[in-house]
Amino acid sequence: MIKAEIKQIDLTALNKDLRALHPDNLLKGELAPLGKVIITEAGKYPAPVGYPRTGRLGRSWSFSVIKNDLTIKNDAGYATWVQGDNQTARHGRTGWKKVSDIAIKRLDELMKRLSKKAAKIWRN
Repeated sequence: MIKAEIKQIDLTALNKDLRALHPDNLLKGELAPLGKVIITEAGKYPAPVGYPRTGRLGRSWSFSVIKNDLTIKNDAGYATWVQGDNQTARHGRTGWKKVSDIAIKRLDELMKRLSKKAAKIWRN
């Protein structure tokens, strides 16, 4: 036979912890800095080439946060071929980073921070 006793105070504390783990709480203050880091890294140019660069591609990166959604975009029409998932082999060879690779790396770091936040909530 298994006997379990649940006290009201335990449920109140559990409810408080569960609310703290809600994505709105965990992600609060995390997405805007993440967006800034991604576009800053994406905006860096690789080593100089034999022609002058305009800097338009780097300046065209932007991000927005609406609720728990982070959107990264570049308004330069050619961005997809230079830093997008349709990147040409030439741009890859010359050192351009795909924004998706940058984002994945930074998302891994965010997940570690969120895991620590969640663990801290459960410990308290």
